[in-house]
Amino acid sequence: MRKFRGIMAISVTTLAVIMSLFQIYTGGYQALAAQWQRGIHLGFGLVLIFLLFPPVKRFSESKIALGLDFLLAALSFVVSYYYLSTIEQMITRQGDPNTMDLIMSVCAIALVLEATRRTIGWVMSALAIVFLLYGVYGAYFPEIISHAGIDWPWLSSFLFLSTEGIYGIPIGVSATFVFLFVLFTGAIQLSGGDKVIVNISALLLGGTRGGSAKACVFMGVLIGMISGSPVAAAAAVGSLTIPLMVQKGFRPIFAATTTAIAANGGALMPPVMGAAAFIMAELLNEQYLAICVAAILPALLYYFSIYMASDFEAASQGIPGIPKEERPSFMPVLKESVIFTGPFIALLLCMGLLATTPQRAAAVAFFTLVAIYFMNEIPKKSMTPKKAFEYAVTILRGGTMGMLTIISTCACAGIIVGVVNISGLGMQLSSILVDLSGGSLLAMLLLTMLTSIVLGMGLPVTACYIILAVLAAPVLIQQGVTPMGAHLFVFYFGIVSGLTPPVALTAYVAAGIAGTPVFQTGFYCFGVAAITYLIPFVFIYDPSLMFYGPLYKTAWAVFVCAMSIIAVTSGIMGYLLRPCHWVERIVLVIAAVATIVPEIYSTLAGLSVFALILAIQFVQVRKAKAVEHVAA
Repeated sequence: MRKFRGIMAISVTTLAVIMSLFQIYTGGYQALAAQWQRGIHLGFGLVLIFLLFPPVKRFSESKIALGLDFLLAALSFVVSYYYLSTIEQMITRQGDPNTMDLIMSVCAIALVLEATRRTIGWVMSALAIVFLLYGVYGAYFPEIISHAGIDWPWLSSFLFLSTEGIYGIPIGVSATFVFLFVLFTGAIQLSGGDKVIVNISALLLGGTRGGSAKACVFMGVLIGMISGSPVAAAAAVGSLTIPLMVQKGFRPIFAATTTAIAANGGALMPPVMGAAAFIMAELLNEQYLAICVAAILPALLYYFSIYMASDFEAASQGIPGIPKEERPSFMPVLKESVIFTGPFIALLLCMGLLATTPQRAAAVAFFTLVAIYFMNEIPKKSMTPKKAFEYAVTILRGGTMGMLTIISTCACAGIIVGVVNISGLGMQLSSILVDLSGGSLLAMLLLTMLTSIVLGMGLPVTACYIILAVLAAPVLIQQGVTPMGAHLFVFYFGIVSGLTPPVALTAYVAAGIAGTPVFQTGFYCFGVAAITYLIPFVFIYDPSLMFYGPLYKTAWAVFVCAMSIIAVTSGIMGYLLRPCHWVERIVLVIAAVATIVPEIYSTLAGLSVFALILAIQFVQVRKAKAVEHVAA
């Protein structure tokens, strides 16, 4: 990202602040019509992207590159102005575009593709180009997915002028829900939220066995949830916790693994689940709170698995908790945390009891945070008018900067979604998946899982989810899967791709901090997190894990999953109540898998085997302690 100085720095900051103020006004007070909101939002985003992201990093200071980017920023403004000025006539001209419509359509598509390449790399842009080629030259593709082909003028104008292309649902969600949540979470970090999270984690879990690793898990939940980026969360959490974990006796590779898994799952954890969750709510026509309710138990089970892995590793290595004198005191942490608990309470009250829109709830939470922060700082006499102004500008600028990659991703995803819808590829893919799976739901889930992971390796979670929500989720729904389950399934695996070799980016970032071999860390991380890959299959076969049906069924599903997680984690880590023999480890893993198979006899058999091993080890440990006591 370019670092401007002087008048250009002031201009860019002013533009970013205006964008944030526009989003706060329209989200928290007076919403605009959908096309106006989306057009202004994307216009701001494209202009800022071309000003701040050079075509190639090494040419960021080049005057030629800067001149080109000024032209592209100006063209972005012109295209956005044209779109907004022709909104009233779009419906009548959509099937019969004029020459200027076609010119602006081509410019808009090219600008979005280039903005996406600059912000998140070439993979997403290349994928969109493949879909565009498919849309035009569909007759030349393999027969199984071929179609007659669409005239380029008609396709380009459809993607630009309709609400099913660039200005479709993905950019609509970015322009409403997502921006204000990114602004809110950015304000938390700027107001010292990271430090408070570290202290809360150490206070709550630091004193337990292997407390440094368990504090890392809790930290990963909170920082991963508010950062929105698994890789950024791994860097933030790892820089704080990996040195401490190694110092306390954990192996460096395990410290890196714990950090990666904890940071990677933040986007799964309600109430702030990232951009993809808001798009899911829009696609399913559900309240965002309903998405949070359905996602909470799978997310908690995900973190329970790494918590148990940390506990078993600490037990096997004899690692105690953090000494009391090294942990923060209760009252100072309580005072610090008030600043951040208030906004989250406001957020939940607005979305739950008051049933406001998510964007208005985020706006209320944002203003609550800012108000409490000022009330806390003013008595210290450190908050001068100048500092207050700088704080406000930094938050507003940071909110816009944090959105630029999301804006380009959603606009580019709109191109892909538009081609899929107009070409009928979604229906064709449905029949292909049904044929490949032989009608078996399990086979179809496995194919969808692999597709999600592969796409997630090269794409941001949001882009991966949008594509799979259009291509794969409808197929699962046709097979009888609940719509919520189908969408959460692809969302979940888009996230865990960050832990899956060979492109386990989150694991590799943690490995870099720990100084461990990246590929070895990636595969070790995959092994420790293995049980988390089974959780989505459980909520597909047993929707009670998403609070569908009676509560007693949900309680039973949670119990079964928890026992399975303990069994498989002890098998992988080689420790339950004592070190496990290799035969016990194999049996524990088999019992864990049998436990979550959706057949009552298999579940009871798995639970029985696990209970037997647990009982045997319990008796052996008691005998060993009795012998030690007598000897002493």
